[in-house]
Amino acid sequence: EGWTELLMKDLGDMDKFSAAMHNKFTLFVFDLESQASSLASGGFKFMRRQSTAADGSLIGHILVPLSGTVWEFVGFMEDYTSQTLAEAGWPEWAAEECPAAHKLHQNTELFHKAFADDDVSLFIGISAPVSDLDSEDFDLMMTHLKTATDAVVETTSDDYCKMTSFHFTNDQSYTWGNYGEESISMKYVQNYNYQNLNGDKTIADFEKYVSKVHTRYLSRPEDKEIDDRWRNWNHWLDLHVGVKYKTTDGCIDKAEKLNRLLINDHVNVGKRVVTYDGDHYYSGYSASFMTLEFNTECHYGAGSDLCGCVPMNNYFMAAEQGVADSNCEYVHYLDVSYRTGETEDAVSVPEKKEEA
Repeated sequence: EGWTELLMKDLGDMDKFSAAMHNKFTLFVFDLESQASSLASGGFKFMRRQSTAADGSLIGHILVPLSGTVWEFVGFMEDYTSQTLAEAGWPEWAAEECPAAHKLHQNTELFHKAFADDDVSLFIGISAPVSDLDSEDFDLMMTHLKTATDAVVETTSDDYCKMTSFHFTNDQSYTWGNYGEESISMKYVQNYNYQNLNGDKTIADFEKYVSKVHTRYLSRPEDKEIDDRWRNWNHWLDLHVGVKYKTTDGCIDKAEKLNRLLINDHVNVGKRVVTYDGDHYYSGYSASFMTLEFNTECHYGAGSDLCGCVPMNNYFMAAEQGVADSNCEYVHYLDVSYRTGETEDAVSVPEKKEEA
């Protein structure tokens, strides 16, 4: 209880590094200095750092706390040298802050192309602190990733930290992303010097708590089949990184393979059906508080429609309790229509109302 508040206390005023700073979502922006000015004008507290990308580009980092996570904005600092940037208040990452975990490995020249026509932001990565990258539970999660999705998994280490990351290398990711086939990565960071949260709890404590919540809410009811257990939900599943499958033939075979992995290894899952977007398997591995979501491009087996009207995020429970609103009813109608191939002429269409 109160973990979000504890994480915010650990982040503090953003004037010193802490364990929770590895729990971040990273966006590449066109004008980082303007972003800093805007945040300062808005009264936000943030940390500045600098790094050198794999291709030699000088990069600035701004870290802003929000609800226990860090929003990290990064961008080119081409008008500076590393020395003048440090003098302007953007120091390099210290060795104990695990510089490798913050370094950009993408070909940033491709980002220039993205910004040529518009002032946009690019999502380029996410990271999470972990307590033990050598645990059997973490190995299981990486094995599932490699087996089910052909992820490229890499591990690096030094005297201060160890990091395991995964990304995907394929033609479709390159075509869709336009910024390089390795533009997005997920990093799990075990920082040896930063495992305590606000001097009270640890990263391991947080992982154990979230794992217990998954077990309590996702493994019930005990007397039902596994498909029924996957209809449940808890709010920690909302903290997830998604892995979207390519739209290809053979999706059912891939879905069957994924189901076998999750069931045979007793992974706690909240499964949801999304119209025209296949099945979403929100998988709570005990090795990380960050949920891993597998998004197949087809429907396989039983599933529940999304519905935020009830804590279980389940249309059937909302309908049973009489609290499903028009949005939930409409989403359920779309899902049924898609799965059965029925049209509006054959199915009663609920009225879609705009919420105030």
